Amino acid sequence: MVEVFKPNRGLGNLRKLELLNLQFNKINGSLSSEVLSNLKRLKFLDLNDNSISGSAKGICELKNLLELDISRNYFDGELPYCFSNMTNLHILDLSSNELSGKLPSCIANLTSLQYLSFAENNFEGILQLPDSKHDLHYLDISKNKFTGWLPSNIGEIFTEILELKMSKNSFEGSIPSSMGEMKRLKSLDLSRNNFSGELPTQFVTGCFSLYFLRLSDNNFQGKVFPRYMNLTNLGWLYLNNNHFSGEIQDGLLKANWLLALDLSSNILSGQIPHWIGNFSNLELLSVSHNLFKGNIPVQLNNLQNLDTWLRLGDLWGSYYNSTLKFRHWEEEDGPTGQQAIEFTTKNRYESYEGNILNYMTRMDLSCNELTGDIPLEIGNLQEVYALNFSHNCFIKIYTRQLFQSKKDRESRPFSQQIKWPNTSPTDQTELFI
Repeated sequence: MVEVFKPNRGLGNLRKLELLNLQFNKINGSLSSEVLSNLKRLKFLDLNDNSISGSAKGICELKNLLELDISRNYFDGELPYCFSNMTNLHILDLSSNELSGKLPSCIANLTSLQYLSFAENNFEGILQLPDSKHDLHYLDISKNKFTGWLPSNIGEIFTEILELKMSKNSFEGSIPSSMGEMKRLKSLDLSRNNFSGELPTQFVTGCFSLYFLRLSDNNFQGKVFPRYMNLTNLGWLYLNNNHFSGEIQDGLLKANWLLALDLSSNILSGQIPHWIGNFSNLELLSVSHNLFKGNIPVQLNNLQNLDTWLRLGDLWGSYYNSTLKFRHWEEEDGPTGQQAIEFTTKNRYESYEGNILNYMTRMDLSCNELTGDIPLEIGNLQEVYALNFSHNCFIKIYTRQLFQSKKDRESRPFSQQIKWPNTSPTDQTELFI
């Protein structure tokens, strides 16, 4: 017999109740509408992080809801069509459940929505959009089973979108050129799909508000950073694990506040541009596993802030005025969390995340065809605790300048590993050549 969750019957007498917050409890069983149906004036309902299972149909009685969060539970089956009756909803968070099937067309009726998350469910099929323009600000459909191409008119429908997450699905094809119409878009994550083709001109010129862009782990190709590129507000850029090729052009120069740049595991060639040293705020740089040749630019000495701690913060304020303060980021890969950092050392592929990143700095130029001497100026990057120059063609290294620290301490052995937390992080150095 399936256990049914029935809120305390006394709640049914609170007919003036407008806000009910039951998040972070141990409520289990399926949801019954017996008591909820009496709460006609309820506007804010938060059942986040419980163990409620079964269908979410019982919520449909609450037609005056403005904010609904049932994330991190065990709701399953298809999304009930009756959700289309909750036309006043501004915020709907269904993430981290076991919902499945295709997204019902009824979602198009929720024209007041500003925040919508289906992340971490089992939705599948082609992504269907509303027929007309929608003022949605936040959309997260990551970690599902969506397939096919993105609708060609997606940029015309979501012109007001601020943050868009579609990672970890099975989308394919190219980025629609209409995405260039997303003039207010600040964060875009299309990573871990099967996208391909070149980045449309309309996209790299029209999305000028972008601050966070992750296209990692796809099949994109073509050249990077054409001169007409107009992504002047970029702070975090991840293009790793794709098929970008050719020499790096200088269109990225306009992004004066760049903090993170990952071009690793592509087919980029030529020399590492000296102008990368102009990004004095850069905290992460990875160009490993490409076909770069030539010397390391001495201008990299200007990158005094290199750091692998990716705390992004609340970069663009609120999307809405939420009474319940709904969670709108993913701890693993969201713009307000920390990202796990992968680093190759002596054929070991290691991943670091969490508090350890507070104490780590690194530069990774491995697996290219770089030549000449490692510049003396590298010795000025005295906050770096891990250098990976392996699998290149370097001739000479100036060890004295490289290992000299602010306190003129002795150099560390090449094979010394970072040990946490028993030893002081300021005493650790790791070098691989």
